[in-house]
Amino acid sequence: MSMQDKRKALLIGNNNYFYVSKLKGCEYDVTRMKEVLETHDKGDPNFSVFDYVNLNNETIEEEIIALLERKSTYALLYFSGHGRVVNGEGFICGVDTKIESNYGVSMNWLSEKINSSKIPEITIILDCCHAGEFGNSDDKNSKTIPIELTTLRKGVTILAATTSDDVAAEFGGKGIFTSLLYDGFKGAAADILGHVNPVGLFYCAESILNPWEQRPVFKSFVDQMTPIRYCIPAVKKRITRQLADVTYFEKKDTEIKLSPSIFRGEDQERDKVLWLSYFEKSGLLECPDGKTLYQAILDGDSCRLSPYGKHVWELALKKMI
Repeated sequence: MSMQDKRKALLIGNNNYFYVSKLKGCEYDVTRMKEVLETHDKGDPNFSVFDYVNLNNETIEEEIIALLERKSTYALLYFSGHGRVVNGEGFICGVDTKIESNYGVSMNWLSEKINSSKIPEITIILDCCHAGEFGNSDDKNSKTIPIELTTLRKGVTILAATTSDDVAAEFGGKGIFTSLLYDGFKGAAADILGHVNPVGLFYCAESILNPWEQRPVFKSFVDQMTPIRYCIPAVKKRITRQLADVTYFEKKDTEIKLSPSIFRGEDQERDKVLWLSYFEKSGLLECPDGKTLYQAILDGDSCRLSPYGKHVWELALKKMI
């Protein structure tokens, strides 16, 4: 099976609600998510994507069941639209959702279907109001345990746009949460190797959402974090792998003495500066007093590995990158 055959994604965006307020950005949100999930930056296939807009509740349930029954190693469900909580139970809303009846697709039902699925890894992304209610235990209001509890089976990760009692915002015809995820998928959430995983996506969104008074939620029960997407890394792997080379950092605490004469030196010295600049670009290098590498060279100072650089140095030494 190809990578695309092993990984399935269901994307749903609802704008045109019949009985509750219409939305503007959900259909476009699906378009952008499809763009970043179908292929990697290199153009290689990624997910087989099934995308739909303006589905009713019954059809949403049917498509979710179809996703979870397909033969795959990784399933991703994305929903953009209305979400609500009624009598303590969360719902994602099809276009036929009503105020007093037909509340939507139960998050409890969805949780049960996911927890019983045989697909090893499943990621759920909900860009809707009250999205953080998904995955919560029915015991969350227990008097003996007055905190929210989560019921997830192994291999399941949830990225929610809001807490269980918060609302999601649109801006400029786009969902704010989805916009941040889109940027994350395009590289803002990528690690040193260009891998984008749910943890990076959450950090990317959480660090920016404060001004909108919207708090995203991350829930996960996994023993490994499989990348959702691959981006071309800021620094090529073959360069990063040289970090532990004797030419650069023989030990992770090594300091390299710098001098302006490097610029007038032989080609080998100039190449060394070029590679050090690559390490600096990817956050692996630091200079005293927050100087840039260029300023440290002019001042005859030194450079060393950053704390993150020391971690990557260990990986390079063990040939794990």
